[in-house]
Amino acid sequence: MTTFALVGSPNSGKTSLFNSLTGRRQKVANYPGATVESAIGKIDEDMLLVDLPGLYGFKVKGIDEQISRDYIIQNEENQYLTKLDQNQRNYHTLLVVADATKIKKSLYLCTELIELKLPVYLILNRSDLSKTRNQKINTETLSKELGIPILETCSFDEESIQRLKKEIKELSKYEAPTKSKFSKRELHQMIHQENWSKDRFMKIDQALKNSLESEIIPHALSEKIDTIATHPIWGGIFLMALLYLIFQMLFTYAGPFADGITWLFDSLGEWVGTVGFPPMLESFLVDGVIAGVGGTLVFLPQIAFLFFFIGLMEESGYMARMAYLLDTLMMKFGLPGRSIIPLLSSHACAVPGIMAARSLDSHRDRLVTILVAPLTSCSARLPVYVLLLATFLPLEQQGLGLLALYMIGIASTFLVAFVLKLLSPPVNSQHLVMELPPYQLPRIMDVLKNVYKKSMLFVKKAGTVILFLTIVLWGLTYFPRTPEGQQPTIEQSYAGSIGGLFEPIFRPLGMDVKLTTALIPAFAAREVMVASMGTVLSVSDPESDSGLDALRNKIRDEYPLDTILALIAWFIFAPQCISTFAVIKRETGGYKWMAVTVGYTLALAYIVALAVKIIF
Repeated sequence: MTTFALVGSPNSGKTSLFNSLTGRRQKVANYPGATVESAIGKIDEDMLLVDLPGLYGFKVKGIDEQISRDYIIQNEENQYLTKLDQNQRNYHTLLVVADATKIKKSLYLCTELIELKLPVYLILNRSDLSKTRNQKINTETLSKELGIPILETCSFDEESIQRLKKEIKELSKYEAPTKSKFSKRELHQMIHQENWSKDRFMKIDQALKNSLESEIIPHALSEKIDTIATHPIWGGIFLMALLYLIFQMLFTYAGPFADGITWLFDSLGEWVGTVGFPPMLESFLVDGVIAGVGGTLVFLPQIAFLFFFIGLMEESGYMARMAYLLDTLMMKFGLPGRSIIPLLSSHACAVPGIMAARSLDSHRDRLVTILVAPLTSCSARLPVYVLLLATFLPLEQQGLGLLALYMIGIASTFLVAFVLKLLSPPVNSQHLVMELPPYQLPRIMDVLKNVYKKSMLFVKKAGTVILFLTIVLWGLTYFPRTPEGQQPTIEQSYAGSIGGLFEPIFRPLGMDVKLTTALIPAFAAREVMVASMGTVLSVSDPESDSGLDALRNKIRDEYPLDTILALIAWFIFAPQCISTFAVIKRETGGYKWMAVTVGYTLALAYIVALAVKIIF
C-alpha cells in the first residue's frame, strides 16, 4: 500500500480534491479551520490518500497546523496522529495543492518543502478560474524553476482529476524518495534563521517572473458586492435580513416534506393497529417506537433546510464575510477573531465546532472558545424551538421568533466570553487574518451531498440514541399498570416517580411532574424532548399533523405562557448533549473543563429560566 498526502494552505481546494480523488465526503468550506483532523481515503486498491489540515508554512501556531507539520516531519509524538498506522504515516510523496488564483501566496509552503528536500509534487488547483481571469502560467518553465513536477487541475473537472490520478499511479510505481529527517527542534532552528522567509519569497518572485506570462485580473464583481456585504452598517443589516429570511423559509418550505414524513408514520401506526398485536406490544410499537422516532424525524426537513442554507453561504463565499463582520465585535468581548469559525460551525453542531477550535493559536483562546461553544443554538435545539414557538406564535411570526432565539444564543456566548475576559484577560489578541475568497455560484450537488450526510447523522441518532431513550421512557410511563377500571396517569408510573424526585427543583420554573419527567431523557439528547412531551402528555402519534397540533394545544392549555417561555429559556442554555461534553473532555484532556461547562451552563439555564418566569 502506497500512501500520498495532500498538503496546502486553507481554502486552496485541497479537501475538494480529496473528495474527487477518493469519493469521500469531507466538509468543504471557504474559510480556514474546516479541516481539523487528517482524513484517509483510497485512490485505488493499493493507494492511500491522507488529507491534512490547512498549513500556510512551517511557522505553525494552532493545533491543526501542528498536525500537518508533525505528519510531514514524521513526528510520532503528536497524539492526534496516533490513529494512523505506520504505513499511513510513511508517505511516498507530498501532493502540495496551491490555489492558482493566488499563486504567489500559495507557493510559500511548497518552497519550504523543497528547501527541506522532501518529495513534492505540485498541483495548481483552480486553474480554470485563473484562466477565466486572464492569468497565464507556463507550467513547464515553473516546473524547471522549482525543480519539481507540476500539474494543473480543477476539483470539479473530471478530465483533470483523471490526469491527476494517472500521475499519482505513475509515482507509486517508483520507490519512495529518500526523505530528510528533522526533529521539531531542528526544524524550528532552520525556519527561524535570518532571511528564511525573505529567501523563500525571493525564490517565488524569480520563478514567477520567468513563468507568469500574464497577471490575474482582480475579481471586480466580488469587490462591488463587498462594498455592501462587508460594510460595518449595511453589511450588518444585510446579514440580519438574510438570517430572518432563512429562518422564515425553514417553516414555509419544510412543510410539504414534513407532511410526507407524517403520512409515512401515520400509515405505519395504522397498520400496526390492524395486525392484532397484544395491547402491550401494540403500545410499545405505536407509542414507543413509532411515536418516538417519528416525533423526532418529523423535524428532519427543517434541519435539512438549515444545513442547506448554511451550505449555500459556505459555498458562495459569504460565510467568510460573516466572519469578517463579527470579528471586531468578538474582540471587544474577549474572543479571538479566529474563534468565529468554530462558533459559526457550532450552529450546525457543537461537536465539529469545538474540534475546529484547534485552529486557535493560544491555549487560553482555545479554551474560552470551547467553553462558550455549547451556548450556540445547534440544530438539535431546532425541533424544540419549532414546537414551542408554534404554541403561541402565528406562522408568519415564527421565523422572527426563531431568529430571536438564535440571536440570544449568540449574545450569551459574547457575555460569557466577556466574563471570562475579566477573569483571564487575553494576551496579544489579534484580529482574524483571512483572505476573502471571491464570490462563486454554489455547486448545488455538493451542497446537497453535504446536507444528505448531515441529515443521515441526525437520522442515525434518531434510530439509535433517541429510539433507545423513547423506548425507556415508554416503559417507565407504561409501568406499573393501574388496576382495571382506573384511568392511568403519569404520576402513577415509574417515570412520574422519578420526575417527582426532581419536580421540586423545577417547580419555581413553572414545570410540573410531566415537564420534569420529559426533561430527564432530554439531558442525553435535546431532540428527544418532543417525543418525551408527547409521551408524558398522553398525545398519540405526535409525529402526525393532528398529533403535533394536539401536542401544541395540550401544552398551550396546560401551561401558561411564562412557563413555555421559561422552558424555551432553559433549552437555550441547558447542558443537554452527551456528545458535546465527550468531545470537550477529549479536546481539553480531562474531566475538569467538561465539569465546568456542565456546571455553568446548568446554572445559567436555571437562573435565566427563573428570571423569565418571574418577569412574564
